[in-house]
Amino acid sequence: MNYRALVLSLFVSALSAGVANASWYDDYDQGIAAVKRGNWSVVVQKMTAAIKGNPNESDKARAYGTIFYNYHPYYYRGVANLNLGNYEQAIADLEKTQKPGEVDLGPIGANLTRAKEKLREMREPEPEPTRPTPPVAQPSQPAPA
Repeated sequence: MNYRALVLSLFVSALSAGVANASWYDDYDQGIAAVKRGNWSVVVQKMTAAIKGNPNESDKARAYGTIFYNYHPYYYRGVANLNLGNYEQAIADLEKTQKPGEVDLGPIGANLTRAKEKLREMREPEPEPTRPTPPVAQPSQPAPA
């Protein structure tokens, strides 16, 4: 193998290793950016990846060196699932979270109540529409003679 091929091979290996080892805080940052855009499906994806890397919420989650995060991925994933209509997942996440993160999307209790109401509405059958009763026909009166 010549020198160029070796260097290129090492460069491609380094790139693929960096992509494969995305950190929880990179996923969290991308999820927060998606929160700000209201892109709820990306929020769910990125917060799920962040939780796989670091499942413990904290107001001071240490990423590296002296970099700390106000880290509440369950809150954001819960609100995203609520907005996507995934009410059971929203309830599960909102019950796990400790508090809202840096981007406040409403109180946990209010979001949890909303998710439970939506789930209940979804599960309750639609009431049968009431049909109006037809008017009772009045017997016709003979004309006076």
